[in-house]
Amino acid sequence: MGCGAPDDAREQDSPVRAPVRNKVKFVIPEREHVKKIFEKIDFDKSGTIDKQEVMGVICQLGVRVKESQVLRAFNLTDIDKKKCLNFDEFYHMFYVLSNTTEDQMMMIFLYSDLDCSGSIDPKELKRVFDKLGKNFSEGTIQKIVRKYNGTKPEVDYGTFLAILKDISQ
Repeated sequence: MGCGAPDDAREQDSPVRAPVRNKVKFVIPEREHVKKIFEKIDFDKSGTIDKQEVMGVICQLGVRVKESQVLRAFNLTDIDKKKCLNFDEFYHMFYVLSNTTEDQMMMIFLYSDLDCSGSIDPKELKRVFDKLGKNFSEGTIQKIVRKYNGTKPEVDYGTFLAILKDISQ
């Protein structure tokens, strides 16, 4: 079936339908710039920073987010749960906070985008489904992604919304 096929020509047994794309451009922070910030606030040169250091730098940078958002972002991006962030975790937090809105679906997408690329891969999508209590196999997730993107493995925000809408129906 090619592009522009009528809706009734799609597979009827699939849990998802082809999306209407909603392109969203995320701010992707320059990695070297964020690295310089990280190095400046890593006073003891341990390679990690704690919550107080993060709060200080967020205030210094003039990033307009609530303290509760910063603390939630810190906790969600502290992947290894050591109560401090290494550079990759800090970069991910910086990426999330740079794109923060009140939209909860966007927040879920951003937290799932571990490589801060503006799209999520099937492995990242599986984490979302698992957290939502949808225990799809990797094979099922691959089928869902192919249904929406063909051979393109990455899912953008518009596609992500369409997938979530379809699986929740």
